[in-house]
Amino acid sequence: DADNANALNLQAGGTTINFIGTDGTGRLVLLSKNAAATGFNVTGSLGGNLKGIIEFNTVAVDGQLKANAGPANAVIGTNNGAGRAAGFVVSVDNGKVATIDGQVYAKDMVIQSANAVGQVNFRHIVDVGTDVTTAFKTAASKVAITQNSNFGTTDFGNLAAQITVPNTMTLKGNFTGDASNPGNTAGVITFDANGTLASASADANVAVTNNITAIEASVAGVVQLSGTHAAELRLGNAGSVFKLADGTVINGKVNQTALVAGALAARTIILDGSATITGDIWNAGGAAALQGITLANDATKTLTLGGANIIGANGGMIDFQANGGSIKFTSTQNNIIVDFDLAITTDQTGVVDASSLTNAQTLTINGKIGTIGANNKTLGQFNIGSSKTALS
Repeated sequence: DADNANALNLQAGGTTINFIGTDGTGRLVLLSKNAAATGFNVTGSLGGNLKGIIEFNTVAVDGQLKANAGPANAVIGTNNGAGRAAGFVVSVDNGKVATIDGQVYAKDMVIQSANAVGQVNFRHIVDVGTDVTTAFKTAASKVAITQNSNFGTTDFGNLAAQITVPNTMTLKGNFTGDASNPGNTAGVITFDANGTLASASADANVAVTNNITAIEASVAGVVQLSGTHAAELRLGNAGSVFKLADGTVINGKVNQTALVAGALAARTIILDGSATITGDIWNAGGAAALQGITLANDATKTLTLGGANIIGANGGMIDFQANGGSIKFTSTQNNIIVDFDLAITTDQTGVVDASSLTNAQTLTINGKIGTIGANNKTLGQFNIGSSKTALS
């Protein structure tokens, strides 16, 4: 690490080492190239005036860039405004690790791996500020953060890159699989327990993710989502939960593909309000069906489902809470299979809306609807769009 003999100490009397000249033209390269890991120990910070670009290169051997005063101090830039560096480039390679032990404030950030699976570890805040970018280049790399971070407008560059978020942390950004070709899908964001994925934009209409491969909840915990996401949702633990804020849109499937580092698990989605999921929720070829979907406790809120396969685990439930709520099916291209029990909390509440179905479609519900007996709990309303729609 940066405390051993194989280290370079960059001193500026505890102040920032700034660049001069035209913004973004100066460049400082910190190259880790000896047989043993190289450390760069910074007293002060590097590039806090929007002029210089700092590159930390560990392609040849592992390296550490360290704030001498400790990781809770800035090592790149000084704040997320005018005190940012013009750019920060991290270059790694397969099996090589770049560790940044300090806060990073850079207007633009590039993470590039000469070959796939280079590792970048940020041990404190990463904040690129507003209206700026993070780009993944060359080959897929893995990035781990440890604190709340803002990656800004992020382009995964059509690479199978991964960002891992630890327990209780928030990752902000607007993530695109491939900015040069919106048809490509790339990039995975993985939450290791509780966490939040939030937009870096003040504009609520800006999508949080656009054609990334997946958002993963890999271990026990609640992952909170809001806004619009074009991504698959993957649950990887018996205690994993996705919690969707009011108005959340998931343009993708749920639990179709194994996680980057593990198998799927049958767990839960909870709604705080209305939400839309456009794709299948598991299917017969998947590895793990959902255990449950809990609707918002609000009669005015609707879960809109666009998939043809809405498949739960054995005994899985779609739970209508005390105030009801609605499920709406919108697929008009295929027969729809709903393999969940519909659990009713209050008698004669809840709505199933299949009014979008056409004459040629069949809606199959392979589960119990409510409870029949001494204490009836029945569905409040069932809407069918056509008298020729078949129910099974």
